Amino acid sequence: MPTVVVSHSQALAAYLVAASLRLYFPSRNLKIIVVESLDTNLTSQPYCGISTVSNQRLVHGDFFENAFFRGVLQSALSFLGSIQLHSLGRRNHPDFPQNQHGIRATIGSPDQHIALLYHPQILLHRLRQSLLADPSVTFLSVPNRNAVTQVRADLYITFAPGEGNNKMNNLDLTAHSCLCPVEGSSAPVLWLPLFKATTQMFEAIFTNTLSSSALEIHTVNLNNNEICFASRYDLNHGIKACDYVLSIMDGLAARLGLVPSML
Repeated sequence: MPTVVVSHSQALAAYLVAASLRLYFPSRNLKIIVVESLDTNLTSQPYCGISTVSNQRLVHGDFFENAFFRGVLQSALSFLGSIQLHSLGRRNHPDFPQNQHGIRATIGSPDQHIALLYHPQILLHRLRQSLLADPSVTFLSVPNRNAVTQVRADLYITFAPGEGNNKMNNLDLTAHSCLCPVEGSSAPVLWLPLFKATTQMFEAIFTNTLSSSALEIHTVNLNNNEICFASRYDLNHGIKACDYVLSIMDGLAARLGLVPSML
C-alpha cells in the first residue's frame, strides 16, 4: 500500500494537502500520515479574505471547487459575490501599513462567487474533523521538525522554504498592526491580496525532486518569514500547493495503483 507522509511547518497547508489527496484518491489503498509538530504557533489570527478569480487557472480548479468550496469547507466559508475596497485614510498608529482599507461586499454562493472570507482556525478545525473521520489517515506528533526524518514511507512529501532574503522580520506583527478592533464593531478582516501588494510579498514557486523512494516538494523564491505567513493565513497558497501535489500524483497514479476521483 503506498503511503504519503505530509509534513509542513504550518498545519493549514499540511491539512489542505492531506485532505486534497484523500478526496482526490478515494480508494482505501492509499495511506496518509499527517506529521504534526509540537511547536505550536500561538499567534492570534484574524479573519482573512482572498480572491478566487485566479483559481480558474489551476489544473484541478474544478476539483477544488467541488471538494473544498462546495464540500468539506463550505460551512467554514463566507462567499462574496462582489467586492469594493475603499480607503479609510491614515490612522495615528506607528506600525506599517498606516493606510487602512475597508471592504464592501455582497453575499455570493458556493456556485457564484469571486472571493471568500474565513478564519484560519475554523478551517483547521473543519479539515481536522474530516481527516480524523477517515481510517486511512493517521496523525503523527513529533517533538520537533528534525524528528520528521525518522518517518519512513513508500512516498514522502515534504515542504521546505527557499533561501532567506528577509525583507521583513515579522510579517505577523505587520498583519496585526492594521487590526485594531473597537469594542462593538465588526471583526476586522485581513484582505490578503492588498496585504501582499503592500508588503511586496510574491507567490511561491514549487519544485520537486523525485526518486524511486521519495518525493520532496520545495518552495523557492520565498523567504522564511513569507512561507510561514502565507502557509498560516492564505487559503490560496494552500490550494496552489495542493494543485502542484495532485499534478505530480497524476503522473504516479498508474504506478501506485491509484484511481483519481470524478469530482
